[in-house]
Amino acid sequence: MLSRLASHRLWLRPTAALYRAASATAARRRFATSIPETVQGLQSALEAKTGDVTVVASSPNMLKVRSKGLSPSIGQLVSLSEGTKGVVVHFDSSVATVLLLKHDTPVGTGTRVQFDNLGTFQAVRLPFVPIIDRIPVSRRIRTGLGLVDALSPIAEGQSIAIRGPSTANSIYMALALNKIVSNAIREDITVVYCNPLGPAPASIANLPSEGLDLICGDQSSPAVGYLALLKALEVAKERREGGRTMLILDNVAEYVELNGQLRSEAGIPMPLSTEQIVSAAMQYSCNTRSKLCPLTTVVFTDKFSRDVEMQADTLLQYDVAAASFDATGLCHNSLLNSLLPPLEAKCVKELRDMHSKITMKRSAIAEQQAFGIHIDYWEEEDMQHWSNALAILDAIPLSL
Repeated sequence: MLSRLASHRLWLRPTAALYRAASATAARRRFATSIPETVQGLQSALEAKTGDVTVVASSPNMLKVRSKGLSPSIGQLVSLSEGTKGVVVHFDSSVATVLLLKHDTPVGTGTRVQFDNLGTFQAVRLPFVPIIDRIPVSRRIRTGLGLVDALSPIAEGQSIAIRGPSTANSIYMALALNKIVSNAIREDITVVYCNPLGPAPASIANLPSEGLDLICGDQSSPAVGYLALLKALEVAKERREGGRTMLILDNVAEYVELNGQLRSEAGIPMPLSTEQIVSAAMQYSCNTRSKLCPLTTVVFTDKFSRDVEMQADTLLQYDVAAASFDATGLCHNSLLNSLLPPLEAKCVKELRDMHSKITMKRSAIAEQQAFGIHIDYWEEEDMQHWSNALAILDAIPLSL
């Protein structure tokens, strides 16, 4: 259910405790009362329409529904006789593919189905914003991560990709996320956080801020995670109309697996692929010459996935960002935390030059390994040594 707590807004966690907390704050502004309505921008009333509709095939997250006399549209809400609900994601030759929402009872063939009489939502193709039409970047954002702020600073309207294990399994990613969110809120930037496959980290969920939107999915329901990403993009669009906004997409790599699982079950392409998610976020981030406030996008992905290089190319293809960093180096609070002095501009320039040389050297070593050329162990140790030296930046107060 879509509800909001008193201290901050939290969606897609249908528990009795959250429902009671949301009821106490019913007078506050909220987006909608159900997932499909919010995603589609539909009216709140549901006018059911009955027809000769039955389930002809089922899988854990998908249904194939045969409709006689009805033509369901993509986005329509489906109510089954067991009380389960779903959303139509595809319709062809009188057979509709339905994405199941949270459900506890298995759905079998022959189940009676009701379609609502709501309108549809359409995929919108956003035109690419030419560079000449973009507003020059002039306002810098401090992420709180020294390695980013020193070596590759970002500004409002730009984006950053952070690669590493998911926040749920890595202290490094959790630390990076906490720093970025805390600094954004401190600078009066509204943060929209989305994790399609589970709750937000406790350090983020417990922040007492009205400028934080948490849009979380459910690991046991891929359909809810799928809709959580749709909701996150919609909320980010709305937020940027009222002020500076940061969109954080967490566990993007896991969403790739989720999307593949749903696509395999459905047997048809899902309406929103990973590339489209990233593309939409990037288009929203473009600072066009309009009255919209800048939207900064942070993408957390997984460097251990099988297609990591292709994934990185996809992110960079959509101009994700000013930078792409590994979380383990990004958040490495290394030695001499309290002993090193603030960095001066000259020192920062030297570190940036060193970072560039290390990147080139790492690429050269990777090419040698690919061709089976022997690499002395001291070269690899030297690379690791300088990488750790750069990671110390995260523990140093910067004077830039």
